[in-house]
This record gives sequence, C-alpha cells and structure tokens, in this order.
Amino acid sequence: MKTEKIRRFTAFLLTFTLFLSLCACSSKNDPQSTSNHENADMTENSVPSDAEVKETMLEMETHADFLFQCGMVPVRSGWKWGYVDKSGAYAITPQFDQAEPFSENGLALVSSGGRYGWIDTTGTYVINPQFSSAHPFEEGLAAVENDDCLWGLIDETGAYVIEPQFDWINAFDSGGLAIVEKGYMNYGLIDKTGAYVASPQFANIGFGEDEAFDNNGLAIVALGTETGTEAARYDRYIFGYIDRTGTYVINPQFDDAGRFAENGLACVGSGNYINNSTYDERKYGYIDQTGTYVIPPQFDEAYAFSENGLALVCLGKWPECKYGYIDQTGSYVINPQFKRAESFLENGLALVESDGKYGWIDKTGTYVIAPQFGYAESFKDGLAKVYDENGLHGYINEAGTYVIPPTMDGMDSFCYGFENGVSVICQDGKEGLINSEGKYLVKPQYSELDPVESVGLRCFANESGRIGYLDVEGNEVISAQFDKSWGVAKHRFYNDGYAIVQVGSQWGIIDCNGKYVINPQFEEIRAPREY
Repeated sequence: MKTEKIRRFTAFLLTFTLFLSLCACSSKNDPQSTSNHENADMTENSVPSDAEVKETMLEMETHADFLFQCGMVPVRSGWKWGYVDKSGAYAITPQFDQAEPFSENGLALVSSGGRYGWIDTTGTYVINPQFSSAHPFEEGLAAVENDDCLWGLIDETGAYVIEPQFDWINAFDSGGLAIVEKGYMNYGLIDKTGAYVASPQFANIGFGEDEAFDNNGLAIVALGTETGTEAARYDRYIFGYIDRTGTYVINPQFDDAGRFAENGLACVGSGNYINNSTYDERKYGYIDQTGTYVIPPQFDEAYAFSENGLALVCLGKWPECKYGYIDQTGSYVINPQFKRAESFLENGLALVESDGKYGWIDKTGTYVIAPQFGYAESFKDGLAKVYDENGLHGYINEAGTYVIPPTMDGMDSFCYGFENGVSVICQDGKEGLINSEGKYLVKPQYSELDPVESVGLRCFANESGRIGYLDVEGNEVISAQFDKSWGVAKHRFYNDGYAIVQVGSQWGIIDCNGKYVINPQFEEIRAPREY
C-alpha cells in the first residue's frame, strides 16, 4: 500500500513539480522526451489526498539520504576505495581495499591489508583494522570474526560485548534475540549481552523466517535424530516449540511442524517418510498452543489455516490423492474431491483442479470460476495467469473474464507478473508495459524493461542496449544514454531520487531529471546493501 501511495504521489510530483528540494521528477525538460503510450481508454492518475501526501512526504524524507549516507557515498578509483560527497569531491581519498556505506552511527566498515575496521566521517580510524571479517553496525553492535573463524560482537568503541565464540551470529530480531551457531548445525539463542537464552542444541530454529518467533511468541525448533536406519536420511529431525525465554512450551515430538495460524492452530505431522512419498507413513493433524491435538493426525497432507478459517487437506497417496477443506473442528466443509488444490487467498478464492481442468471455488465449495483452463496459477494483484488447451496463456480477473487474451506462448511472449496493476509484457522478444485492464501503457519495443518502478521512474534498455527511463505514463523522460553491463535493475532509482549509472566503463550518479550529480568517473559506486 505504501508503494502504491509513493507511486501515485510521485506521479503527482511529476505533474505539479512539488517537493523539488528532494527530487524534481518532472523531467519534461529533456529535449529527447517522447511518448510511447496509447492515450485511448487511459485514465488519469488520481490526485492523492492530503493525508496520503503527508504520509508519502514522510516516507520519502526517511530515505532522503539513502545513497549518500552521512552525505557521502563509497567509490572505487583504480583499485582503492574512498568517499565522495554530492559535488563529486573527495571527502575521504581512495585508500581502502574495500569500503561500505556509512551507518547511522557515523561509522563505515572498511578493509586494508585483509583486515577490517571502522572509520568516522573524516576518514580517521575509530576501530583499527584487526578483524578477518566483519559486518556493518546495526543498533550499536557489529559482528566480527577473528583469525580462528569465530564470531563475536563489538560496540562502537571496538570493545567486545560478546567474545568471539560462535561459528555464526544472525542479526538480532525485533525482540533483541539472535540465533547463533556453535558447531555444525548446532543453534541456540543469545540476548544482546551474549547470555544464552537457549544453549546451542537445535538443528534449526525458525527455519529461515525473518522472525523466528510467531506473533504468539513461539518458534519452531528441530532436534537432530540418528536412527541408524535407511529412513534416517529422510527423517532426521523431531520438532517442538519454544518461547522467547528458550523454554519448551511444546516438547519435541513431531516429525514435521508448521507455524501457528491466527486461529491458534498449527499443522504437525507424525510418522516417517520411507524413501518415496508413495509409501509415506506420515499423518498430519492440528495442535493448539499447549501441544494438544485439536484435530487428530489423519491426513496425508495438510496446510495452515487460511483467514477464512478453512485449511487445505489431502487424503490418499499420490497420484490417487484427493484434496478438500476442513474447518477448525476438523469437519469437512468441502469434501476431498480435487486432484490438485491450493489454500484460500485473501480474496476468498481457492484454485482447484478437477478432471484436468482448473477453476476457482469459494468457501462453500461452489465454483466462482468454472473449471475450464488447462493450467492456472493463483491470483496476484487481482489477476491470475491461465492456460488454454493449446498451451497459450493470458490473464483473467476475479470474475473469470479475460483481461489479457490467451495469446502468449511463454517463450517469445509472456508477462512478468503484475505489481500494483502493471506488468512488463514481452511479445516477439520486445518488452512493453500493460495494465491490469489489458491496455498497453507502453507498446512492446524495448529489449528490456525493469519490472520495478521507483520514485515514478522505470528503467529501460533500447535495441542498442542503451539505458534510459520512463515516467508513470510511459514517456521517455530520460533518454537512452547510459550503458548496460549489469542489467537494468542495476540502474534503478533509489528512494531518495538518485540512480547509479554507467557510461563506458565509468560510473556516476544522476538525479530524477537525468542530470549528473556526479559525473561518470569511477570504476564502481557502492549503494547500501539493505536496499
């Protein structure tokens, strides 16, 4: 939603040249600006409300110096890195082997002679280069590695807060806990003092989620098992749940486990895999947050509950399995009958296959879109990709009406997928833009278009491989004049209204008008990695 507001607001800026101090994105002064969009059937961009203007201005102000952290950006000249300000003048002369953007605390991670340390905005070492590897500061702490390949945490003076002792330290989560590894696949939890909340004992915690702990304060953990049988290769873990104190709320006892849904139920499995899912002994059920079965294990497959209170389950082994939907008591609301099916989405529809045809049902099992497609994908941004009997695909809306007819073969013609109602479309090897109503914003004519729009501008590459930019209406507001060696996404604008561009073998920075802030003169310019 915020992205959409930014896009609409930027379009507003383009029209009324508002907020010029941040990014004058009107770009209409480019003498080479041309129009590529069809005006027929196109609607005007709506003017955002006062509340949206205020929210979007705050959002953009937050990113006002994203590329120029502390007023400077790291650049490479020859084989050495330094820092330049917005005028292109050196603030810190090239002298480092590597250099990262400055952090909010005014320190930047650099390396020299294979050792990592931190400098301040004058280029003076605050923490001398001494570590074999390191990561930038986050919330006053930085992870560093010593010569024994052990990781610890230092504060902004370079003093150890947590002595090197771990094989890996993950970033701290929003609750101040970090996953650490000590020994191969031996994970635990620490707080910011380095004290163990849970000693290293788990084969996994949270399974790669950004936040290991759910909203209910529980995290899935796995303990390794060694049975000595052939099945051990397929059944190596048992699963349980811990709270943020590291205490077991549900002891490890399950052979598979998922996160708790909003209704307080989690899908768990019991039983072994034996080489092939056809001979799977595992059955799935649902537990509450005490670990008590609310729905006993009985399903051959089961998935998390959707927002409408229904969960997708399967009876039988592939390829004879049938999918249906249960409620929170385990009762069937929609009996098992589908060869393939997916969970319900927020729009209240679920994709199902019956007799080789795909359609969509509602929570009563009634077809909203009759099964008629040879293949289909789930709805996204109000549209779903569907295939006809000839293998050609198009897009339908939630009423089942074709928005884009099935004329694309997936090789020379396809859509990248809709985001905020717009998709890059490729036809006969040329790319353009199409909206969710199936109308061209830009006819296919470019060799490459960036699927992502940023600050109202989208990067394109012409037949010669030269890079330029379109506005939200499809006009070429910054003509094709930059070189492409890393793809169009490398030239994407950042939220503060600057883009790193290449001319020949040199890199520079432009603003939203296409004017050089820093002329192309460097071998490399480094943006913050979290972008």
